[in-house]
Order: sequence, then C-alpha cells, then structure tokens
Amino acid sequence: MCFDAFYGRDSHLLCSLIKMGLPFVADVPDNIGIWLEPFQMRVPLKVANTPGRKPIYAKPNRESVSIRRYADSLKKKYWKWMKIRHQSKGRLLFAWFHSREIYIYNPITQKRQLLPGATLRQLAYMQCKRFFIEKSFREAKKELGLNQYQTRSAQSWHKHMAMVMLGQLFINTQKTFCYSSEKLWLTTQDTILLVRSVLKMTLRTVTQFMGTILAKQPPDYKKLKKLLFIRI
Repeated sequence: MCFDAFYGRDSHLLCSLIKMGLPFVADVPDNIGIWLEPFQMRVPLKVANTPGRKPIYAKPNRESVSIRRYADSLKKKYWKWMKIRHQSKGRLLFAWFHSREIYIYNPITQKRQLLPGATLRQLAYMQCKRFFIEKSFREAKKELGLNQYQTRSAQSWHKHMAMVMLGQLFINTQKTFCYSSEKLWLTTQDTILLVRSVLKMTLRTVTQFMGTILAKQPPDYKKLKKLLFIRI
C-alpha cells in the first residue's frame, strides 16, 4: 500500500496496518515525532509547588525527535544514491535514500510500536510506485470523467467508479497488446479517439487517426524499445 502524508500522519492507521500484516509505504510530514530508541509509557510525576492537576495519563519517558531534525543530523555517508524508476522519456530517475527502524506511539494499545525496516531497494521500489497511482488518477479524471459525477447515494458513486475502472482496464489492455504485438505506442487519449472513431462518434476516420499515431512513433524500433516505457 502507498499513500500520501494526509494518511501517513495517522499513527492509528499505520499501527492497524502493521497489526494486519499489510506492507505499506507512507509519506509523512517532516514535523512528525519519532523515537529512535525504545521508550516506556509512564505517568509523569507532578513537580512540587507547580500549578495544575496531578498527571493521570501515561506518556513516553523519552523525548521524540522530528523527522526534519533527524534528517538534518545525518551525514552524507548515511545516504545512498539509488535508481528508482524510469521517467517518461526513458531517462533514469535517481534519489537519495536512507532507512532505519524507528518507534512510534500506538494509540490503539497505548504503547510503543516498532516500525520495522525493509531493505533500501525494497523501500525505493515501493515508494516510487505511487507515481503510477497518481498518474492513473490523473488520466481517469482528465480522459474518463472520474470526478464528473452527481450522485445521491454511495451505491451510485461505486457504480460510477466501477465503470471508470473498467474503462481504464480496457484502455490499458489495448495499450499493452499494441505494444507487445506491433511495437506501437498508444497513449490513453489515442485509444479513446480510436474507439470514438470506430463508433462513428467523430468525423475523423480510423485511417486518419492511425496516420496521426504512426507519425508520432520513433522511426527506429530499437530506439523505440529503449526509450518507451508503458506505465500501467
């Protein structure tokens, strides 16, 4: 599972996923507090001659550190420059990575929770997968009307989402088939325009559309295989 900082800041969610044994990568705000060493939950002692009630709730007996402060304290040797994925034109995308096991406060059990670490390559691979999730949402909104609904019930909303996802599945299947069988690169918009042409929903013929698509293909198939990466 991959999700952004809106969900990553929810320690209740993170601890629930750990309890269910579901692997995940979550973005988190850089001001969130973490613990680098184990801590215990204890009720603080009331300092004599200070105002306020006597503490009754347990708190960590160690101070947390923000992720921003922890990252700033790391020396360059603790970071690793790694390839994470290809970009849209085939160029490699690199980034700096660092990993270690940390502890967070578990609001479910009122105790500390260990966030186990994975290998650096596994973390890099899982983290970069969110790019494709965001890309699929962007294409679904732009080309298939994912956000263009006016429903009054949850059932209607689910029907709309299911139809959009079926449309995406069909389009991705066609893109994969064309590339694997003919080495022909189709975009989502190309596929939609071809379908509209076949269904006589546009004045342009299939032959005209195919001429436009073929004009965009690289002339060298070896270069095409090297540069084009179908993202589905």
